[in-house]
Amino acid sequence: MIASKITADTLERAAQEIGVTLDMTSLSRTQHRVKVNPLVPETCYSASGRRYRDERGDAPYQRTSSSGFRSDRRVSAVCWHGFRDFFRACYRIEPNAVFRTGMATWKGSEHFEENFQESGHRNIGSQMYPMAAAEACRCPESGSVGGSYSVRLGAYNERRALYTNPVDTYGADEADGAACRAMANALRSAGR
Repeated sequence: MIASKITADTLERAAQEIGVTLDMTSLSRTQHRVKVNPLVPETCYSASGRRYRDERGDAPYQRTSSSGFRSDRRVSAVCWHGFRDFFRACYRIEPNAVFRTGMATWKGSEHFEENFQESGHRNIGSQMYPMAAAEACRCPESGSVGGSYSVRLGAYNERRALYTNPVDTYGADEADGAACRAMANALRSAGR
């Protein structure tokens, strides 16, 4: 993302406040290219130095894969909730900062607070296996964007279930098969 109208010191203080790390390249005094990464505590590692594969290995704001095949897999990224909290921490210090991300452009704290919830509903999965940005994490509030939009996220999850839990149409229901054959025979006899 590109952060403008904000100092590097402010970005680093905000990251430290919420418990994430930054990979930052300064383009000027008030413009920076920033990647926000999870800060993995020592408790996430076993005595042999390997990271636990279960929830003990999760860092705060741990993002998970948006793949329909391995959605439980951790990825080295901060989740939607982590970005939300990072932006809020930055805006508390410099309310006129501008952030240009792949998902949206936030022009100051007021603009962010008015519009950020909408970005939690963006599909970051595929068309076949959609996943909202707010769902791809292991946070306690995973799937929630807060406010009145949580109702819309529930509807989104119901639609998603239609695609991720398809009904077996190959012989699962004999009555449906019989009805389809009867329809095909009726069309053939009608000359279509």
